[in-house]
Amino acid sequence: MNNRLLAKVSLLIIVLFTLSFNWPVENGRLTSTFGESRGDHFHDGIDLVSADDIIRPAADGTVMYFWDKSFFPLDNEPGGGNFTIIQHEGDVCSVYMHIAVGTISASGKQLAVIGNSGH
Repeated sequence: MNNRLLAKVSLLIIVLFTLSFNWPVENGRLTSTFGESRGDHFHDGIDLVSADDIIRPAADGTVMYFWDKSFFPLDNEPGGGNFTIIQHEGDVCSVYMHIAVGTISASGKQLAVIGNSGH
């Protein structure tokens, strides 16, 4: 995929995401984009930072799965580190990775704290 097409697809994904979901951080900024080259692979997500480090769910939903090193200390830590998967209306899921501390609530309040877990 050439860079121009990749940029258009990335922009389309961001536009569709922002039309149907809430941004998961307040006053945050994008630090890495989807499809960005990482040398040996392409980044398959987006990275965000915010001043308060609070992550909110993109929309209400049900926590389908979560993994946290503190609950599974003997497991090998996955590349995404601590993560939570939320299922929203219409079988759409959102995934929150590299989080520091998470909860098992997917209401509009705090879902997790931005972290640097994983690889």
